[in-house]
Amino acid sequence: MKNLKHFFKYLAPYKLNFISSIFFNFLYSFFSALSMLSLMPVMNVLFKEGEKIYQKPVFNGLGSLNKDTLENYLNYFITVNTNEKGAFSTLIWMMVFMIIAFFLKNLFAYLSMVYMTYLNNGVLKDLRNDVYYKVTSLKCLFFFKRKKRRFNFKNDSGYYNH
Repeated sequence: MKNLKHFFKYLAPYKLNFISSIFFNFLYSFFSALSMLSLMPVMNVLFKEGEKIYQKPVFNGLGSLNKDTLENYLNYFITVNTNEKGAFSTLIWMMVFMIIAFFLKNLFAYLSMVYMTYLNNGVLKDLRNDVYYKVTSLKCLFFFKRKKRRFNFKNDSGYYNH
């Protein structure tokens, strides 16, 4: 636990990168689920199967937001749009929706990795700088007294990279 507290000292200057990475990971998972969920209604439109919902589903707040609620909204949109504009128009709208959802999913995954890379490189840079300043601040007598000590300082910070 003491080592973990010591590690948080290096993480503190990069708090914004850490929070941004978590936020973009959340958006990535949301759009990943949404893009996969939108595939089923498109298949139902193509093969003219599935339930048709003519009455708008009731939304009871974020607590009721789940797969069934989103699927009912998509089915309602497809049913209304198919009756008003036809199956081809509905299919075009669903394809545009899917393309946007997949694009946003990949964009948020990329942004999450970018912020996590800045965090990783920044923490490793600070860790290596601290080791360098510690080694250079020691007197030469320290190294002459301990002949068994090997100079592996270069690779010690690589341990934290994995």
